[in-house]
Formats: sequence, C-alpha cells, structure tokens
Amino acid sequence: MSFGEPSPRFHRWTLGPGDTRSVVARVLDDGINFIDTANCHSSGTSEEHIGRALRDLGVDRSRVVLASKVYFNEGNLSAAAIEREVDGTLSRLGTDYLDLYIIHRYDYGTDPEETMGALDALVRSGKVRALGGERDVRLPAPEPAARGRRPRLDPLRLHAVPLQPALP
Repeated sequence: MSFGEPSPRFHRWTLGPGDTRSVVARVLDDGINFIDTANCHSSGTSEEHIGRALRDLGVDRSRVVLASKVYFNEGNLSAAAIEREVDGTLSRLGTDYLDLYIIHRYDYGTDPEETMGALDALVRSGKVRALGGERDVRLPAPEPAARGRRPRLDPLRLHAVPLQPALP
C-alpha cells in the first residue's frame, strides 16, 4: 500500500516510481519474490508503479509471485465488477495473469454463488492461478430455512493452493 501517488483522501505517505523501483530491486536481490497489492491501493497507482518497476528492472515474470485484491470498487464482488477489476489490475501490472487473487472483504450485497462463479471463471481462463480471502471473508450463518443449502465454495477449495512449503 505504500507505493503509488499520494492522495489527500487516503494515503499521503506513498512512494513514487523511482523509490518503488529501488524497493522492488532491493527485495528481489534479497530473495523476496512475493509482491502483494490491491486495485484500490493509491487508486490503482500502486499496481502501476509495481508493474513499471518490474518492467524497468527487466524482471522475468516467472521470477515473482504477484498478488492483488478486489472489493473496494463499484459493484464490490459482483461478477461484472470482478471481471472489470481483474482486467484493470492486469493492465496496470503489465501482466496477463495473477498468481493470487484475494477477496478483500465479504460482500453482503452480492450472492456468493455469483462471486464464486466469477472467481472460478478467472482461474479457468488463466487470468488467475489461485484464490484467497482476507480476514473478513467468511460466509454468514445461514437463515434457518436455508441451512440445508450452502453457497458453492468449490472454486475457493479447488483453486486455493499453497504458494510456499509449510514451515517446520
């Protein structure tokens, strides 16, 4: 969240393109290859700065694990919003796939079936390799009449894969 253009409404302490490039170069030199951002960090400029840094440094795409998040946008986790936002993220990062796409928050206004279907489609299309959820992502307790019917979570179970070996 510290990369991108400062905003008087959000973060004023962000790093510009040159400093972003320096930080990315340093962490890669130190063996860190996981880069996490979000469509809403610095209004998308975080993704732009990270993508530009990776291109300027000539980093082979297979050398980094890129993660981004989705929720804070018009439509939250509706299928249309997810598709629009992942395309914007991929464009800003300058890549054709994400290694990990994370649901930033649970969306009480969108049917979980719609969200799961959209996420599943992203993985099946190759735009996303694995799915994840942040701390707030959990299904609410079903109403008594709906207890026998749970939203289809197969996409999260199917596509949520470990990105590193477990620590001893």
